[in-house]
Amino acid sequence: MKKNFAFMVYAILFIINSITLKSYAQTLSYGEVQVKTVGELINAVNGGNPGDLILIFPGVYELDSTQQLIPKSGMTIKGSGMGLTTLTAASTWNPGLKGLPANEQDVNKVNQQPYLFKLESIKDFTISDMTFTATKLHGA
Repeated sequence: MKKNFAFMVYAILFIINSITLKSYAQTLSYGEVQVKTVGELINAVNGGNPGDLILIFPGVYELDSTQQLIPKSGMTIKGSGMGLTTLTAASTWNPGLKGLPANEQDVNKVNQQPYLFKLESIKDFTISDMTFTATKLHGA
């Protein structure tokens, strides 16, 4: 009887601990996302939450004109190092120069297409430890 009672107490404590650990792990993982593919990068940035930390594995991440990254306030996007993580535009992404650079002072007149990132009303956005290349995009 004592063994059964001890086992039941242990089982209950294990279940409570598991629930607590699961909840704690979800809290920890809620702000940190590791990405290895373009799809994961787009989902993490565009579908992420303010304050998320997005860690990008080494590699070349080629975005096309439908895959603009739209970060949230407080978001940090961090590569694995200059020359190790590269964000680039697909060679087919050819937005032209309409609206650039003369209209950059008026956000409503700027051609939004020639950018890897679309930054709208965000604060405290950080991006680091990566290389950008996009010969046809403004600012790359």
